[in-house]
Amino acid sequence: MPSHKNVLVADDDLAQRKMIQHCLEQFGHTVTTAADGREALELARSMVFDLVILDVDMPHMNGFEVLRHLRTEAAYNDSFIAMVTARNKDDEIMEGYGEGANMYLTKPVTPAQLAQAFG
Repeated sequence: MPSHKNVLVADDDLAQRKMIQHCLEQFGHTVTTAADGREALELARSMVFDLVILDVDMPHMNGFEVLRHLRTEAAYNDSFIAMVTARNKDDEIMEGYGEGANMYLTKPVTPAQLAQAFG
């Protein structure tokens, strides 16, 4: 994967979305944001992203649903998709990996964690 990535960040929490966006842009990535699951899926279908970061609890469609849809599309079969969410129970984490997430980070996520994972 190229060091400069085209990234989609989907989170209904504006402050969290902006913090992740700011950090990723500092690493040289191009970031597009979505405020809910439906918007994230529409954006992902309009262009292919190298990296998709999804919150779980979002309006209209949760992150697990978006993940399931993306994994059925050829363009996202091998894409790196990460969950960044407050859901931290073992069964929720296992659900994320079971649906095809490559990484599962629990909130509150820090800039240092983002740098390690996506920098």
